[in-house]
Amino acid sequence: MHWLYFGIDSPAALEAAGYAYDSTSGYNATVGYRAGTAQVFRPLGSRHLLELPLHIMDTALFYRSYLHLRPADARKTVDAMIDHAERLGGALTVNWHDRSIAPERLWEEFHLETLRRLKAKGAWFPTAAEAVAWFRKRRAAQLESSEPVPGKLVVRAQAQSSGKSPPLIVRIHRPRQPDTTPGVPRGGAPGYLDVQLDQNLTISIDL
Repeated sequence: MHWLYFGIDSPAALEAAGYAYDSTSGYNATVGYRAGTAQVFRPLGSRHLLELPLHIMDTALFYRSYLHLRPADARKTVDAMIDHAERLGGALTVNWHDRSIAPERLWEEFHLETLRRLKAKGAWFPTAAEAVAWFRKRRAAQLESSEPVPGKLVVRAQAQSSGKSPPLIVRIHRPRQPDTTPGVPRGGAPGYLDVQLDQNLTISIDL
């Protein structure tokens, strides 16, 4: 299903036809976040269907009638989106035409370099179905706090277990430490602790 054919009733129609996800919500003539997010989301009009938004397409980067970027400028644009995904999380969805009817697009090296950079950063390379399944698992996860314990916060988490995708992570953020020197901004970089979530987990956090 191509986004250019989408209408307000499309998500409901796809869901009624039995589809689990769509991955075409994006731009044809530019790159970026048409849906305003790098997260998989449930479109209006659907109950089960999820949308894996599209962010980068080769033709948008290089076609004369679109952005028409030089490789160096395209690299800056794509690298900024990679950095955004690494810093804030989510998916970075790329639609790259590896073959053309005529003429060949000859953008293979740029694509290979993008893959090398993603691999160096430890990116996970799932299929669209695998990516949506991971986000569906995250949407089903549950967090709840238990009865108060003096000086502690006890959190219980539950998630579906799956060996086919990366585990969920519970990230515990620590606040900045106050600086007691008058007139000096509060210092210390905020830290965090990542705890792997697999089925059931109880976390005790000192306050």
